[in-house]
Amino acid sequence: MVDAVEHPVHERLPFGYVIDDRWLTEFWKELATLRRSVKTQVHTHPGRAFHSATDDEWPIVSQPGFLSIVIPNFAAGAPSLEQAWIGQLGRDGKWRELSSAAEAFVLA
Repeated sequence: MVDAVEHPVHERLPFGYVIDDRWLTEFWKELATLRRSVKTQVHTHPGRAFHSATDDEWPIVSQPGFLSIVIPNFAAGAPSLEQAWIGQLGRDGKWRELSSAAEAFVLA
C-alpha cells in the first residue's frame, strides 16, 4: 500500500538531477518525527528503463530490501509497470532486477 508520495526539491541538470541538500535534511527530520520510513524510490529515464551507475551508487536508502523503480520514456503514456525496471537492494549492496512487479509485493 502506498500511503504517501514525496517529490523532492531538486535541480534539473542536462543528464540527471541533484536533490537539494536542505530539503533532504528536513525530509529525514520529518520522517523521524512522524516515525515513518521510505520503502521505494521511483523515477524515470528517457527511452528504456534501466538502473544507471548513479542509481546504483546513490539510492535514498541503502538498506537490504529497499526497492527502486525506473519508469521508461519519461513516464509518458498509460500508467504501467510492464516496461519498468524494478530492483531490490541485496545484503551484499548490489541491486537485483526483479522478474516482475509481483515479486516486489509483500503481504502483511
